[in-house]
Amino acid sequence: MKTVLITGATGLVGQKLCIKLVADGYTLKVLTRNIKRAEEKVKVPCTFYEWDTASLPPKESIQGTDIVINLMGENIAQKRWSKLQRAEIHRSRVQGTKFLVEGLNKFLERDLDLFISTSAIGYYKSNTNIRLDELSEKADSFLSKVCQDWEKEASLLRKSKRNLITRLGVVLDINGGMIKKLSPIYKLALGGPIGFGHRIISWIHIDDLVNIYLMAIKNEKYEGVVNATAPYPTSSTEFSHAMARAIGLPDLFPVPPVILKIVFGELSCLMLDSVEVYPRKLEKLGHRYIFSEIGQAINQIFKKN
Repeated sequence: MKTVLITGATGLVGQKLCIKLVADGYTLKVLTRNIKRAEEKVKVPCTFYEWDTASLPPKESIQGTDIVINLMGENIAQKRWSKLQRAEIHRSRVQGTKFLVEGLNKFLERDLDLFISTSAIGYYKSNTNIRLDELSEKADSFLSKVCQDWEKEASLLRKSKRNLITRLGVVLDINGGMIKKLSPIYKLALGGPIGFGHRIISWIHIDDLVNIYLMAIKNEKYEGVVNATAPYPTSSTEFSHAMARAIGLPDLFPVPPVILKIVFGELSCLMLDSVEVYPRKLEKLGHRYIFSEIGQAINQIFKKN
């Protein structure tokens, strides 16, 4: 069976993906800044290699690898975007990917079967009232610049038969991201549409995101840039109603944009910007989703918890 090298294995998506890869019979190698922490979070058989992302990865971590999945990056919703935090968001993705790619180009004995790197729908212009796909224009914003630089570094890999870049939408899972932040509010019956409900949210259930990676390994038609989003974006109002129904409490209190801007600063753009993104390339490939509608996805998340 193939050997997969993964970065970002301790993150929300990485942990679940590692479980699926091992269950499917892949041999797993993990690059991590802290082996002890990674051993606590990645509870499947694998080999850990310490790497600080500021230099080339260990040669032995790369040799003998067939597939690389690059999920590294500072959580953009973890802290307010101070000057230092903006620099860390950029550095953790762009510098890390740069050294990873340089290491692959230098140490690989043969071409990879597949290199998957991550990006995000922050690449696109927001608040345009335009349906966006993989060919839509890039924005002139901090997040878009991060995505552009991130994708550029990934594109410099020479030793791979096939490259895939996934532009992630809002990932839905009870253990992190938007759902984790909003759940306590809704459970107190204090939830409601963000920004008065007009915002469009382009989302994806974590199980569908993991499935995209697994399908990409098996299907050689998965390549280039793809939007890793559900086929039906949702409005903030629809999202709020789905949360309230799943929890069994009303959503009576719309959250005014000015409050979010005061509390979160520039970070509030993640909650207020409207971006209507469609996965055109995946649809053309006939990709099948487990959760294509927001109500279905959120019901499943809360039924499991």
